[in-house]
Amino acid sequence: MHTPEYLEERLRYELKQQEPAYDLKTTPQLPFAQDEENYTMEAWKDGAPAVPPLFEDVTQRPPPPPPAPHTILVIGAAGAIGRRLVAALADYEPGCVVCGLRRTPLDEPLASKVTCEFGVDVRDEATIRAVVRKYKATLTTVWNLAAPLSVDTARDPSVARDVTVGGMERLLRAMKEESDATRMLFSDSIGSFGGAAPREDATARWLAEHPEQDPGSDYGRQKRGCRELMKEYATAHGFDCRWAVIPGVLHEDATWGGGTTEYALDAIRCAAEGAPFACPVPVDARLPMIHADDLVAGLLALMDAPRERLTNPEAGYALAGFSFAASELFDHLATLAPGFSHTVALDPAAAAFAALWPDRLGQAEAIADLGFVADIAFEETVDRIFQAHRARKAAAEAPSEPAAEAPSEPAAEPPSDPAPEA
Repeated sequence: MHTPEYLEERLRYELKQQEPAYDLKTTPQLPFAQDEENYTMEAWKDGAPAVPPLFEDVTQRPPPPPPAPHTILVIGAAGAIGRRLVAALADYEPGCVVCGLRRTPLDEPLASKVTCEFGVDVRDEATIRAVVRKYKATLTTVWNLAAPLSVDTARDPSVARDVTVGGMERLLRAMKEESDATRMLFSDSIGSFGGAAPREDATARWLAEHPEQDPGSDYGRQKRGCRELMKEYATAHGFDCRWAVIPGVLHEDATWGGGTTEYALDAIRCAAEGAPFACPVPVDARLPMIHADDLVAGLLALMDAPRERLTNPEAGYALAGFSFAASELFDHLATLAPGFSHTVALDPAAAAFAALWPDRLGQAEAIADLGFVADIAFEETVDRIFQAHRARKAAAEAPSEPAAEAPSEPAAEPPSDPAPEA
């Protein structure tokens, strides 16, 4: 948990980094202090909506009443982000988590900590309605994480659209017609930014204020379609919709899907296994990334934040970690695996995405409204993943222990000759 002083300092630093992109004296949309020498979260810009202070003395408040029974439904729980979010929710909200799964089960012991509902397919409205109806008495929140990654979307955009936009529409409609749940949380992406977006300090606010910008890909347009649906339900039906702009997610898992930033995971595994790597993106393209543990912390902060504290339009927030180019990654991998080598073999889809997306996400909004700052830096992230792959490789190559032989039975004594007759 970061101290108020640390968050204040990070906010001050992030706002300084954004100059002159945001002139606090002329840019009305940012609810930060006008005094450039005294950035504080208490000194809000004139005309900005009044919000409660970010920090208060909670020791002076009476203990809260016990929470009412509630259920959190997670769609897309079997994915890389979904598994980690479910694990955190299971510890944070024990007994409250329901996972809507198609076929892929969760591993133990996680599966025993949550309720798993199989046969839930965002492309099949009947299955969505059935699971929402089953938990209608306590359902309050839905996490929608179901969406193909960028390169997978480029390969089959029609299927991806049915899952991403169609799935969001079916979920929102089922929530409205089958339950009283109104809170929807969605995993947006840096793929929502197109060529017109800022290269540095790209924010969710910018996306909300520039709905007409072209993301330049089916992947980004589908994410925009989901935001439009959430805005419609928030305006027309009073839904509490929130979304997170997620950068490339790096983690220690052994497998992952087909995305653009996943090149980094491929490269780290090749270095750990002593294999050459063919880079599918330009080596000088900087892309925003985040460690999965930090991402989950940011998602929980977005879910927990009181609605009145969310000052961004449409309650969207970028969850920034760090940025690097492939060349920087390769230089660091060479220190971990001196024999590591790479070539460049551009994948048309991945290279196009890398050229479109921003170099760096802005942090100030998430610091101010969510109190979120990523803790795990670039080199530590790479080191963790590298060591995880090395450990798996060593375990796979370790000679198997010979099976213990069963103790032999004592040799039977030969039968004695019959005693002579008397």
